[in-house]
Amino acid sequence: MFYSSGPCPPLSKTATRGALVETTQYDPFGRTVSITLGGVSKTFTYDGLGRKTFESDPGATTGTGYQYDALNRITRLSNADGTFQTRSYGPATTAIRDERGNTTTSTYRAYGDPNKPLLMAISAPDPSANVGFERAPNGQVTDVTQAGFRRVYGYDSHNYLTSVFNPETGTTVYGRDIAGNMISKQVGPSGITRYTYDSLNRLTASVYPGDTPAVTNLYNKNNKLLSSTSTGGSRGFSYDPTGNLTEETLSLDSHVFSTRYAYNGNDQLSAITYPYSGKVVSYAPDVLGRPTSVSGYISNVSYWPSGLIRQITYNNGTVTTYGQNTRLWPSSFSTQNVASGTYQLNSAYTYDGIGNLTSISDSTDAAYNRALGYDGLNRVVSVTGPWGAGNMTYDGTGNLTSQTLGTSSLTYAYNISNHLTSVTGMRNGTYGYDAYANVISGPGSTYSYNGVPNLVCVNCLNALSKVEYSYDGLNQRSAVTKAGGKSYEMYDSSGKQLIELSAGQLTEYIYLGGKRIAQRVSP
Repeated sequence: MFYSSGPCPPLSKTATRGALVETTQYDPFGRTVSITLGGVSKTFTYDGLGRKTFESDPGATTGTGYQYDALNRITRLSNADGTFQTRSYGPATTAIRDERGNTTTSTYRAYGDPNKPLLMAISAPDPSANVGFERAPNGQVTDVTQAGFRRVYGYDSHNYLTSVFNPETGTTVYGRDIAGNMISKQVGPSGITRYTYDSLNRLTASVYPGDTPAVTNLYNKNNKLLSSTSTGGSRGFSYDPTGNLTEETLSLDSHVFSTRYAYNGNDQLSAITYPYSGKVVSYAPDVLGRPTSVSGYISNVSYWPSGLIRQITYNNGTVTTYGQNTRLWPSSFSTQNVASGTYQLNSAYTYDGIGNLTSISDSTDAAYNRALGYDGLNRVVSVTGPWGAGNMTYDGTGNLTSQTLGTSSLTYAYNISNHLTSVTGMRNGTYGYDAYANVISGPGSTYSYNGVPNLVCVNCLNALSKVEYSYDGLNQRSAVTKAGGKSYEMYDSSGKQLIELSAGQLTEYIYLGGKRIAQRVSP
């Protein structure tokens, strides 16, 4: 890193790591006027009082503008597409008029320091969704009400949260140690879950009620998780000297599945070695660490300056292209076979000023064009599409109460615990719940959960349709057992499924970032 200044400011700072360069420019007052990272720049401007008046979008001359009142409070935010949001202030209120013209007013209180206001009420564009708060003298929230439903919070003498009442689950009670760590939890009439910590306040054991397997954790000196052990599957982790995860394993029954990760000199993920098969998938990251290819599946990936994917070229000759509008939202999506010139998909999107999707235009088949309308709370209330016209209604908490699509209608009913109890109309069903508010019965199926609670069984009393699930120490699904036998699954530590092994057949799931783009089945 080095600093430089010419005979006349602005000053600049440049930081370099490998091929990645970040340059920051300053004005004579030391304010940041531009940041360029990996060749993509953002710029900033200020008024005479040093208040930021403009911030550009990455790689663009357009962006967000700011206006202020005499007290330096933002009064207007102007967007790149010409839409804007305004803010007005009262003695204890802030009213925000959004880009659609809907106003939400927040009411505050402040004791001692007017610069630290506490939210006491929200007046929504739809009054049925208004929210009220009650607080203790120290400012902690003790009560929240909306649409007739009340949520109550209790604290101990150390101001740690010790209880929460929700209409869906009743009262949840939390035990605390002197450091504030949660050492027990009981949801309504359920069993008690107990937690243990080491001297560094790291969770070392979770003991669940009933026959749910306990989980124990070990850590290294850098507070990285080394192992998470459970009879449903034990996980192990290894790291390089800079803390990057280099290997994670899942051990269950006679299987040990191992996933390995490789990084470049900038600690950016460059390859994954898949469990069981040992297949290597490489990503060729760019200077910002984004994959530019997925070996065996994608030959090239390009990006908009915002970071949104711009185009993907698949090895099978298919090209997917994403458009982007001035608000950095996706404006189009197409998938084309380059050799034949045929489009499998070709859609364009429009939005309102707040970002709600308002139309989808399908160039391959106009019969699939769709339009959407929203209420003041940005909930979908009208749609048109292949089904014809449709509309939706909601209650004050946001629960869907009715839905009509063409000639088909559904009505939804809820109980005093805010649970969906029945659906009537084109199809009918009733629903039951356990202490955790999990659905335990619905049309044609029953569901059972363990003490975590994870879903562990579907249709347990029906041998022909019964499905059982096991979970590893990370509470990720590790096995599925049904009439045809037992299959094994491994998920990575971020929750993406990597493989499924069933009756000797291996299915591998391939990703571009967080998006699944392919699966490979063998033999």
